[in-house]
Order: sequence, then C-alpha cells, then structure tokens
Amino acid sequence: MAGYNTIRGLRVKYLSADPANPEDGQVWYNSTTGNLRADGIVVAGSWASGGNFPDSRRAGFSAGTQTASFYAGGYISGTVTSSAEYNGSSWTGGPTLNESKFLGACSGILTAAIASGGNGPGGSELATSATFNGSSWTATSAVPVGNQGGSGFGILAASVTVGGSGDRDYSAEWNGSSWSASNNCNVERYGAGGSGTQTAGLASGGANPGGSAKGTSSSYDGTNWTAGASLVESKTDMFGGSSLASAGTSGTLISGGNNDSGRTGNCQIFNGTAFVTTASLATARYGNQTGNSTSALFTAGYNASNANTNAVEEFTGPVVITKTLSLS
Repeated sequence: MAGYNTIRGLRVKYLSADPANPEDGQVWYNSTTGNLRADGIVVAGSWASGGNFPDSRRAGFSAGTQTASFYAGGYISGTVTSSAEYNGSSWTGGPTLNESKFLGACSGILTAAIASGGNGPGGSELATSATFNGSSWTATSAVPVGNQGGSGFGILAASVTVGGSGDRDYSAEWNGSSWSASNNCNVERYGAGGSGTQTAGLASGGANPGGSAKGTSSSYDGTNWTAGASLVESKTDMFGGSSLASAGTSGTLISGGNNDSGRTGNCQIFNGTAFVTTASLATARYGNQTGNSTSALFTAGYNASNANTNAVEEFTGPVVITKTLSLS
C-alpha cells in the first residue's frame, strides 16, 4: 500500500481527522485511520418496488410526494373517476374526481392541487378544471383552451399548464382563482414532463405535431418561454403528474414515457445546467410521476405489452458522500 510520502508528492493534505465540512472534490489523507479519503463521490439513484396501486390504469391525474400523494381518474377500460392516496407504503381509497377523464395536467401536493384539461368519455378535449383540498374535488373556472396531453407544474396558488393536442404551444397560468392565457411556448409539445414553479418552470420532451419524440426542453420565467437544455433521450407521454422541482428547476426528474421505438424506462435528472442519466425504471412504461430528483413515485401506466399496469416504483436520488479510496 502506498505510504504518506508517496501521497504527499501529490499535494494531498495530511490530516489527523476528517474535515468537518469538506468541499466537493476534496481529497485528504487521514493519518489516524491511515485512509485516503475523498468528498463529492456521487452514488447513483435507484428505483425500488412500492405498494401496488389498487387497479391497473393509465394517464390519470396525480400530485404530491413519495410519501403523500394521490392518483385520480385515468383510463381502465374507459375513463374513470375513482382515486387512491399513498402514504409511502400502501394505497387507500380517496375522493372521486368530479368528472370522468384522463390525459390531463395536474400540479400541487396531496392536500392542495389542481387538475385541468383532459379527454372525456366521448373523446372530447376538455377545458374543465378542478381543485383538490385533500378531501374533495371542486369544479372551478375553465382553462382558455380545451386540450389533452398538456403538462402542469407549480402549486395550487400559482400553477402553469402548457402544450397538449388542442393547441400544442398553448400556455396558461392559474392564480388561485382563475385561469388566464400566457405567452405561447416557444415550441409545440404534447405529453411533456412538467416541473418547477410558475416563475421558474420547465417543459421537457413531448411530441412533435408529427408524433416523433422531442429531445429538447423549454424554460419558463413567468413571462416568456425560451429554449432549455437538451435531453439525454428524446421522449414523450409523461402524463398526469409533475416534478416538484425547486425554483430554477434544479431537481427535475423525468421518468419513463415513450421514445420513437416504444416504451422506455430510462430516466433523467436536470441538475440546473444539463440533463443527466440516472437509474431506469424496472418496468418500461408511461405512467404518472410525482416528487423530484431526491425522492419520487412512479404509479401505474401503460407497459411495453400495451397493457395497463398497477406497478408502483419509488425513487431515491443520487447522493454525495465521503468515501475511503483504495491505495493498492
């Protein structure tokens, strides 16, 4: 094993104890333990099985975190209104959605959310919206354009919906009591992943009008949409949920969906600068994701066998640790 004399030539600090607050990338030799140590080692994220959803469905409305979320509506053999709530290990029945629909936008948390747009029983593109207070759904003002396949992000008091089949570059803001049209997205998107806040949001991927998956993102500053970072993989059909990323959208996670070859289980994180690959879902599918790049939930969906599934997966994000390095 290399000794300190060898290490010292590399200008590695010789310390009797690990530093209290090491900097990312810092390397030092602990003379007490005889170990070469480094901080800023990234351990990749991972997915694990969660409690299965009560039935197999797809493209409903969901919001919340890995330990406190809901899933309402969606499509089984037709559109439904039933819902369930997740506590981090199991699902219990929740209040029914005020109307039967799927393929809409949703944002918020378990006790304060808003769902808008979607596809109704007759196949019509809906402009209806409803708020959820954790106990019941209440119909509220309509969005400016009826559509399906839109994306949502933000909170109940301040959220955004963008894209969809009715008008793919359409965007609207919710102020807590009503919707109003906002500036159009810089590109047309259907089934994009929504994340962030009303003043710092991101729409990632989605489909072109011709149906092919996009490998780009659009950034929203509360007024205008501009080109964002490129995705690692082009993908679409990330319906129904939103990533609870912080302002600036760092912490965005986009999971599963469809690429131009079919279902994908690949997942990506936006770190504030670029999209990077993280652990893949065990089951390739499009479904509903809630949470963020630290802790997320992926519920139900439509798998590679073209069948609904009730599978649930829980994501634990990458972490930065201090690690002992081998000197052999």
